[in-house]
Amino acid sequence: MKAWLRSMTDGDYADVRAVWQCVDGIGECLTRDQLERFLSRNPSLSQVACLDGRVVGAVLCGHDSHRGYLYRLAVLPDYRRSGIATALVQECLVRLTQLEILRCSVHLFGTNRDGAAFWTAMGWRRRDDVAAYSFDLEVQAS
Repeated sequence: MKAWLRSMTDGDYADVRAVWQCVDGIGECLTRDQLERFLSRNPSLSQVACLDGRVVGAVLCGHDSHRGYLYRLAVLPDYRRSGIATALVQECLVRLTQLEILRCSVHLFGTNRDGAAFWTAMGWRRRDDVAAYSFDLEVQAS
């Protein structure tokens, strides 16, 4: 089964959201407005995989001019273990390399064992030298 890849567009929101909602461990979905803003800041980097006339996989890809980042890699359950996730990641890495981005990172929830196994199998290394912190801005605004 060979999916074709293309750059994600604003019009893919409903299909991409449906893919994300089928995956455990992906976190909360972006709103349409959030996706549009992300895509406008990172043109042509995020990818969708299409097969059988539908979006079956997706990944968000962006950069800060120094490092690349992948977010919310997901493939519908019936299409997993067919190389689609690998193809999505590889396409993003090619595009980041063309922009002279030399390193890419991905963050996972600590309980996402399937995700950890995938990234390890892809040759990515787990980093234990950094810690992630977050701050909810909406709490600050209250």
